[in-house]
Amino acid sequence: MDYKNYLIPAEREDSFKFKDTDLYMPRMAKAKTMLVGNKNSNVAICTSWDDPELVLTEEIIEKVAIAAPMRSTYGVNILLANLALNPQIDKLIFLRGGEFDETETGCLPRKIINNLWKNGIDKKGKIIGTELSLLPELIEGKGAEIIGEITKTVKVIDFEGKDEKGLEKLSKMIDGFKTASLKRKKHVFPNFKVEKVETLPSEKTAHEIREKTGALAWLKLIDRIIRYGQTAILETKEGTQVRELPYVRITIEDLEKSGFAVPDWLSAIPEVKITPEELEIYYQKFIKPDTYYKEIYPGVLKFVRPPTDKYLYCELLFAFPRPKEIDLAVEYMLKARGINAVYNFLSEKFPPENEKLAKNVLADKKITDEEKARVLLEIFRPPKNQVAELMKRLKEEGSDADKTLILWDPNVHSFLYSGRPCWVESAALLRDGVLNFKAVFRSHDIAKGWFKNVYGIYRFVQEYLCQPIGAKIGTITIESESGHIYVADLSWVKKLWQELVEKKRILPVELNDPRGNLLISVEGKEVEVVLISPEDGRPLISFKGDPQKVLKEIIQKDLLLQKGHFAYLGQELARAEHCIKNKTAYLQDKD
Repeated sequence: MDYKNYLIPAEREDSFKFKDTDLYMPRMAKAKTMLVGNKNSNVAICTSWDDPELVLTEEIIEKVAIAAPMRSTYGVNILLANLALNPQIDKLIFLRGGEFDETETGCLPRKIINNLWKNGIDKKGKIIGTELSLLPELIEGKGAEIIGEITKTVKVIDFEGKDEKGLEKLSKMIDGFKTASLKRKKHVFPNFKVEKVETLPSEKTAHEIREKTGALAWLKLIDRIIRYGQTAILETKEGTQVRELPYVRITIEDLEKSGFAVPDWLSAIPEVKITPEELEIYYQKFIKPDTYYKEIYPGVLKFVRPPTDKYLYCELLFAFPRPKEIDLAVEYMLKARGINAVYNFLSEKFPPENEKLAKNVLADKKITDEEKARVLLEIFRPPKNQVAELMKRLKEEGSDADKTLILWDPNVHSFLYSGRPCWVESAALLRDGVLNFKAVFRSHDIAKGWFKNVYGIYRFVQEYLCQPIGAKIGTITIESESGHIYVADLSWVKKLWQELVEKKRILPVELNDPRGNLLISVEGKEVEVVLISPEDGRPLISFKGDPQKVLKEIIQKDLLLQKGHFAYLGQELARAEHCIKNKTAYLQDKD
């Protein structure tokens, strides 16, 4: 059957006339799926998702005024606009029975329509019993009255049956309808406005990004925040406004080969200094601990943080502060019982290797008892060197998964409202001589801080974890609980994004999939897809049957990672299906 006589034209205005019928279909909806049959009919048909031309017979189309898919809650607005333009329609058949119709997305328009007809709308246009509001263009003026009249005079009929028998029953049911006796007045709603969307809809949290280099990972993260980030207020005294993407996770894959190269476009950003020299300065100041150790007594070192810094990551990694209660207890004991009591308290149940040094301190008449107490604290109760403990476990129990670093002190940081560390936790996993590392940031300045943070972590893993045991650097995964760009930085970030992502398109479309590659072939009327190992090409799992069924099975099993790989599979299966129908040879990747 040729549906061209019924299908609305692709080139049209939003409001248009077709087959002497007034219609409304926004061009932005990109819909060429509305069918127009008999302008005098009092019946309209809508489907949840299916194109009407794929489910309706020509006989039925000739009996109805309009047939169109809903597909989304936006379609409810289009439906109301067309019912207002065609006041003779007093029957609306909601045709269902397809595979997609009973899914959460597929049945939503039907639920919205039922609520609208049953409950109506409130003064602001919100459909009572739902979270959906009709477009303002439908509510302004006497719009609410018109919608109320539509819902009173148009009967909604829920009909299930898209098979042959169901359509025969539908056709007979339409024949039994009487011509509308009460007609509404025709009403033209204003054209729907198309507003620029600041944020695209997304999963909102837990975005996943994988890239081979730190620079591309950073740029893709910028891209995600620009497209999908939400406006938020950080809980600081200033109430700083940010564009935020919560719980985002970035994995950098190719560090052993590429290192942490800084491309020219990254070094050229004037608003933030990202050069190899600046990155190394950051590492030396915030991650590497060497310059902060001061000898407070011959043979006794203490980590001394400059008073200008509220925290340093190297302190939390290499010299995690002991509980303040110990220092307070020593101070009290010194005043109450003297330095010998302090010595007895600190040295109890500790190994004796530092006993000689401690006794030399006790006997030293050149320093005061207060100074002796501070030195004894560093001898017997030094800050925790988490890195040394982790290295010990890596050497002794390499396959052990218990290799975690904690950079958040609940006795201190939980009570602060500023000056708290952003990097809060890390873990290392050693497998087959490759060390993978994960770091968690609670609050993350993506524009100016992320790249430096990640470089510092890379150098830390390289120098303190991999080199001492001869391991290779695997992946580095960065989790940002609040990945954000400050509103003050958005102008230059968007300019950079427009130039590199939108104009030059330097973000690669990745087809190489760590989950495997695909071999696709056709045998008779069936397609066969074999997933093969990306490492050695071994066949792993195969699927055989109808192309659409095979595609659904692979999607259900989530066998591919890269979005581009799924798009490729869909394209190839469409070609395979075409070849099967036309009895022509199919060759993968060949026209």
